[in-house]
Amino acid sequence: MFKAARILKIKEIIANRGQVNVQTLSDILNVSNVTIRSDLELLEKEGFIYRTHGGAVLREANSTLIPAVSAGASLSFEFSEDILHVARLAAEYIREDEWVFLGGGRTCCAIAKALIDRSVQVVTNNMLAALILSENKSAQVLMIGGRIYYDEFPFVSGDLTSKNIDSLFFHKTFFGVSGIDIKYGYSVPNAVEYNVFQALRKHSKEIVIVADASKCDKTSFLSLGPLNSADALISSKNLPDNYKTYYYENNIKLFLSYDIEKASVSGGEV
Repeated sequence: MFKAARILKIKEIIANRGQVNVQTLSDILNVSNVTIRSDLELLEKEGFIYRTHGGAVLREANSTLIPAVSAGASLSFEFSEDILHVARLAAEYIREDEWVFLGGGRTCCAIAKALIDRSVQVVTNNMLAALILSENKSAQVLMIGGRIYYDEFPFVSGDLTSKNIDSLFFHKTFFGVSGIDIKYGYSVPNAVEYNVFQALRKHSKEIVIVADASKCDKTSFLSLGPLNSADALISSKNLPDNYKTYYYENNIKLFLSYDIEKASVSGGEV
Protein backbone atom coordinates (compact mmCIF):
# COMPACT_ATOMS: atom_id res chain seq x y z
CA MET A 1 0.00 0.00 0.00
CA PHE A 2 1.35 3.43 -0.95
CA LYS A 3 1.93 5.98 1.81
CA ALA A 4 -1.00 8.21 0.81
CA ALA A 5 -3.41 5.27 0.89
CA ARG A 6 -1.94 4.11 4.20
CA ILE A 7 -2.43 7.54 5.78
CA LEU A 8 -6.07 7.57 4.65
CA LYS A 9 -6.58 4.12 6.13
CA ILE A 10 -5.02 5.18 9.44
CA LYS A 11 -7.37 8.18 9.53
CA GLU A 12 -10.36 5.93 8.89
CA ILE A 13 -9.35 3.52 11.67
CA ILE A 14 -8.74 6.29 14.22
CA ALA A 15 -11.94 8.12 13.24
CA ASN A 16 -13.96 4.94 13.80
CA ARG A 17 -12.24 3.83 17.01
CA GLY A 18 -11.36 7.13 18.65
CA GLN A 19 -7.96 5.79 19.65
CA VAL A 20 -5.56 3.07 18.56
CA ASN A 21 -2.12 1.76 19.43
CA VAL A 22 0.92 1.52 17.19
CA GLN A 23 1.09 -2.28 17.24
CA THR A 24 -2.54 -2.64 16.11
CA LEU A 25 -1.94 -0.32 13.15
CA SER A 26 1.27 -2.17 12.32
CA ASP A 27 -0.58 -5.52 12.29
CA ILE A 28 -3.51 -4.22 10.21
CA LEU A 29 -1.36 -2.46 7.61
CA ASN A 30 1.53 -4.93 7.62
CA VAL A 31 4.24 -2.30 8.07
CA SER A 32 6.81 -1.69 10.81
CA ASN A 33 6.14 0.18 14.05
CA VAL A 34 8.72 2.75 12.92
CA THR A 35 6.67 3.47 9.78
CA ILE A 36 3.46 3.81 11.81
CA ARG A 37 5.09 6.23 14.26
CA SER A 38 6.28 8.35 11.34
CA ASP A 39 2.74 8.38 9.90
CA LEU A 40 1.27 9.35 13.28
CA GLU A 41 3.77 12.18 13.58
CA LEU A 42 2.48 13.60 10.28
CA LEU A 43 -1.14 13.25 11.41
CA GLU A 44 -0.35 15.04 14.66
CA LYS A 45 1.19 17.92 12.70
CA GLU A 46 -2.01 18.04 10.62
CA GLY A 47 -4.00 18.38 13.84
CA PHE A 48 -5.91 15.15 13.25
CA ILE A 49 -4.66 13.30 16.36
CA TYR A 50 -2.86 13.59 19.65
CA ARG A 51 0.00 11.14 19.95
CA THR A 52 0.09 9.12 23.15
CA HIS A 53 2.57 6.67 24.64
CA GLY A 54 2.27 3.74 22.24
CA GLY A 55 -0.54 5.11 20.10
CA ALA A 56 -2.80 8.00 19.15
CA VAL A 57 -6.15 9.58 20.07
CA LEU A 58 -8.52 11.40 17.72
CA ARG A 59 -8.68 15.15 18.40
CA GLU A 60 -12.08 16.16 19.74
CA ALA A 61 -12.49 18.73 16.96
CA ASN A 62 -12.34 15.91 14.44
CA SER A 63 -14.84 13.65 16.18
CA THR A 64 -17.44 14.34 13.50
CA LEU A 65 -15.11 13.25 10.70
CA ILE A 66 -16.05 9.58 10.75
CA PRO A 67 -15.78 8.74 7.07
CA ALA A 68 -18.83 7.88 5.01
CA VAL A 69 -18.30 4.54 3.30
CA SER A 70 -19.87 3.94 -0.08
CA ALA A 71 -20.14 0.65 -1.93
CA GLY A 72 -18.31 2.05 -4.92
CA ALA A 73 -15.30 3.42 -3.07
CA SER A 74 -14.78 1.43 0.10
CA LEU A 75 -13.23 -1.70 -1.37
CA SER A 76 -11.37 -0.61 -4.46
CA PHE A 77 -7.85 -0.60 -3.02
CA GLU A 78 -8.37 -2.60 0.17
CA PHE A 79 -8.79 -6.09 -1.29
CA SER A 80 -6.67 -8.35 -3.42
CA GLU A 81 -7.88 -9.64 -6.75
CA ASP A 82 -8.09 -13.14 -5.26
CA ILE A 83 -10.54 -11.95 -2.60
CA LEU A 84 -12.65 -10.07 -5.14
CA HIS A 85 -12.78 -13.18 -7.35
CA VAL A 86 -13.80 -15.33 -4.40
CA ALA A 87 -16.52 -12.80 -3.56
CA ARG A 88 -17.81 -12.78 -7.14
CA LEU A 89 -18.06 -16.56 -7.13
CA ALA A 90 -19.80 -16.56 -3.73
CA ALA A 91 -22.36 -14.05 -5.05
CA GLU A 92 -23.04 -16.30 -8.03
CA TYR A 93 -23.76 -19.16 -5.63
CA ILE A 94 -26.63 -17.22 -4.01
CA ARG A 95 -30.15 -17.61 -5.41
CA GLU A 96 -32.54 -14.71 -5.07
CA ASP A 97 -35.15 -16.79 -3.21
CA GLU A 98 -32.69 -17.69 -0.44
CA TRP A 99 -32.02 -16.09 2.91
CA VAL A 100 -28.26 -15.93 3.45
CA PHE A 101 -26.02 -14.89 6.32
CA LEU A 102 -22.80 -12.94 5.78
CA GLY A 103 -20.24 -13.26 8.56
CA GLY A 104 -17.62 -10.78 9.64
CA GLY A 105 -14.36 -9.87 7.99
CA ARG A 106 -12.81 -8.77 4.75
CA THR A 107 -14.08 -11.41 2.33
CA CYS A 108 -17.71 -11.11 3.42
CA CYS A 109 -17.49 -7.34 2.87
CA ALA A 110 -16.31 -8.08 -0.66
CA ILE A 111 -19.30 -10.42 -1.12
CA ALA A 112 -21.60 -7.58 -0.08
CA LYS A 113 -20.03 -5.41 -2.78
CA ALA A 114 -20.54 -8.20 -5.34
CA LEU A 115 -24.26 -8.28 -4.41
CA ILE A 116 -24.78 -4.54 -4.80
CA ASP A 117 -27.07 -4.89 -7.85
CA ARG A 118 -28.78 -8.15 -6.84
CA SER A 119 -32.26 -8.72 -5.42
CA VAL A 120 -31.15 -10.71 -2.37
CA GLN A 121 -32.16 -11.39 1.23
CA VAL A 122 -29.25 -10.99 3.63
CA VAL A 123 -28.77 -11.11 7.38
CA THR A 124 -25.36 -10.06 8.72
CA ASN A 125 -23.42 -9.18 11.84
CA ASN A 126 -20.83 -7.38 9.68
CA MET A 127 -21.37 -3.64 10.04
CA LEU A 128 -19.52 -2.60 6.90
CA ALA A 129 -21.26 -5.29 4.82
CA ALA A 130 -24.63 -4.00 6.04
CA LEU A 131 -23.65 -0.44 5.18
CA ILE A 132 -22.57 -1.45 1.68
CA LEU A 133 -25.79 -3.38 1.08
CA SER A 134 -27.89 -0.48 2.39
CA GLU A 135 -27.23 1.19 -0.98
CA ASN A 136 -28.95 -1.71 -2.76
CA LYS A 137 -32.64 -0.77 -2.91
CA SER A 138 -33.52 -4.23 -4.28
CA ALA A 139 -32.09 -6.09 -1.29
CA GLN A 140 -33.71 -7.01 2.00
CA VAL A 141 -30.98 -6.50 4.59
CA LEU A 142 -31.22 -7.27 8.30
CA MET A 143 -28.47 -6.21 10.70
CA ILE A 144 -28.49 -8.65 13.59
CA GLY A 145 -28.23 -7.28 17.12
CA GLY A 146 -25.41 -7.71 19.60
CA ARG A 147 -22.36 -6.12 21.17
CA ILE A 148 -20.08 -4.23 18.77
CA TYR A 149 -16.53 -5.51 18.49
CA TYR A 150 -14.16 -3.01 16.93
CA ASP A 151 -11.85 -4.46 14.32
CA GLU A 152 -10.68 -3.38 10.88
CA PHE A 153 -14.17 -4.57 9.92
CA PRO A 154 -16.43 -4.01 12.97
CA PHE A 155 -18.95 -6.75 13.76
CA VAL A 156 -21.45 -7.71 16.45
CA SER A 157 -21.47 -10.79 18.62
CA GLY A 158 -22.46 -11.95 22.11
CA ASP A 159 -25.49 -13.49 23.78
CA LEU A 160 -27.98 -11.22 21.99
CA THR A 161 -26.50 -12.19 18.62
CA SER A 162 -26.82 -15.90 19.43
CA LYS A 163 -30.43 -15.42 20.59
CA ASN A 164 -31.28 -13.58 17.36
CA ILE A 165 -29.74 -16.37 15.29
CA ASP A 166 -31.72 -18.98 17.26
CA SER A 167 -34.97 -17.59 15.85
CA LEU A 168 -33.83 -17.60 12.21
CA PHE A 169 -33.01 -20.05 9.42
CA PHE A 170 -30.53 -19.52 6.59
CA HIS A 171 -30.25 -21.38 3.31
CA LYS A 172 -26.56 -20.49 3.12
CA THR A 173 -24.10 -18.98 5.58
CA PHE A 174 -20.86 -17.46 4.26
CA PHE A 175 -18.12 -17.31 6.86
CA GLY A 176 -14.54 -16.09 6.61
CA VAL A 177 -11.68 -17.70 8.53
CA SER A 178 -8.08 -16.83 9.38
CA GLY A 179 -6.65 -20.30 8.87
CA ILE A 180 -7.25 -23.46 6.82
CA ASP A 181 -5.21 -26.54 7.65
CA ILE A 182 -5.75 -30.16 6.59
CA LYS A 183 -4.84 -31.44 10.07
CA TYR A 184 -6.35 -28.71 12.27
CA GLY A 185 -9.28 -27.56 10.13
CA TYR A 186 -10.69 -24.02 10.03
CA SER A 187 -9.69 -21.50 12.68
CA VAL A 188 -10.47 -17.94 13.83
CA PRO A 189 -8.57 -15.53 16.08
CA ASN A 190 -11.07 -15.06 18.92
CA ALA A 191 -13.93 -16.59 20.90
CA VAL A 192 -16.57 -14.13 19.71
CA GLU A 193 -16.22 -15.26 16.09
CA TYR A 194 -16.14 -18.88 17.25
CA ASN A 195 -19.43 -18.42 19.15
CA VAL A 196 -21.17 -16.86 16.15
CA PHE A 197 -20.05 -19.78 13.95
CA GLN A 198 -21.34 -22.39 16.39
CA ALA A 199 -24.74 -20.68 16.53
CA LEU A 200 -24.91 -20.49 12.74
CA ARG A 201 -24.11 -24.19 12.29
CA LYS A 202 -27.39 -25.06 14.03
CA HIS A 203 -29.48 -22.73 11.89
CA SER A 204 -28.01 -23.01 8.38
CA LYS A 205 -28.81 -25.52 5.70
CA GLU A 206 -25.36 -24.99 4.18
CA ILE A 207 -22.18 -23.56 5.74
CA VAL A 208 -19.82 -22.10 3.14
CA ILE A 209 -16.30 -21.06 4.12
CA VAL A 210 -14.97 -18.17 2.01
CA ALA A 211 -11.20 -17.72 2.05
CA ASP A 212 -8.52 -17.20 -0.56
CA ALA A 213 -5.60 -19.64 -0.81
CA SER A 214 -3.32 -17.45 1.32
CA LYS A 215 -5.15 -18.84 4.39
CA CYS A 216 -3.95 -22.41 3.66
CA ASP A 217 -1.43 -24.07 5.97
CA LYS A 218 -2.23 -21.46 8.63
CA THR A 219 -3.83 -21.81 12.03
CA SER A 220 -5.32 -19.22 14.35
CA PHE A 221 -6.30 -19.25 18.02
CA LEU A 222 -9.56 -21.27 17.97
CA SER A 223 -10.50 -24.20 15.76
CA LEU A 224 -14.00 -24.18 14.28
CA GLY A 225 -13.66 -27.88 13.51
CA PRO A 226 -12.20 -30.10 10.79
CA LEU A 227 -12.54 -29.22 7.12
CA ASN A 228 -15.67 -31.37 6.83
CA SER A 229 -17.39 -29.23 9.50
CA ALA A 230 -18.43 -26.95 6.62
CA ASP A 231 -20.37 -28.00 3.53
CA ALA A 232 -18.28 -26.08 1.02
CA LEU A 233 -15.21 -23.95 0.49
CA ILE A 234 -15.00 -21.07 -1.98
CA SER A 235 -11.37 -20.17 -2.61
CA SER A 236 -8.96 -18.84 -5.22
CA LYS A 237 -7.43 -20.61 -8.20
CA ASN A 238 -4.05 -21.08 -6.49
CA LEU A 239 -5.39 -23.41 -3.81
CA PRO A 240 -2.64 -26.01 -3.21
CA ASP A 241 -3.13 -29.35 -4.93
CA ASN A 242 -3.15 -31.32 -1.66
CA TYR A 243 -6.19 -29.32 -0.53
CA LYS A 244 -7.98 -29.95 -3.83
CA THR A 245 -7.32 -33.66 -3.36
CA TYR A 246 -8.56 -33.58 0.25
CA TYR A 247 -11.86 -31.91 -0.66
CA TYR A 248 -12.38 -34.32 -3.56
CA GLU A 249 -11.62 -37.44 -1.51
CA ASN A 250 -13.89 -36.31 1.33
CA ASN A 251 -16.74 -35.27 -0.99
CA ILE A 252 -16.78 -31.64 0.22
CA LYS A 253 -17.91 -29.02 -2.30
CA LEU A 254 -15.05 -26.93 -3.63
CA PHE A 255 -15.52 -23.77 -5.70
CA LEU A 256 -12.40 -22.24 -7.25
CA SER A 257 -12.18 -18.88 -9.02
CA TYR A 258 -9.97 -18.49 -12.08
CA ASP A 259 -10.55 -15.00 -13.38
CA ILE A 260 -13.14 -12.27 -13.17
CA GLU A 261 -15.08 -13.61 -16.14
CA LYS A 262 -15.21 -17.36 -15.49
CA ALA A 263 -15.00 -19.78 -12.58
CA SER A 264 -14.38 -23.48 -12.19
CA VAL A 265 -16.76 -25.29 -9.85
CA SER A 266 -15.64 -28.57 -8.32
CA GLY A 267 -18.05 -30.69 -6.34
CA GLY A 268 -16.64 -34.14 -6.95
CA GLU A 269 -14.11 -33.46 -9.69
CA VAL A 270 -10.82 -31.62 -9.39
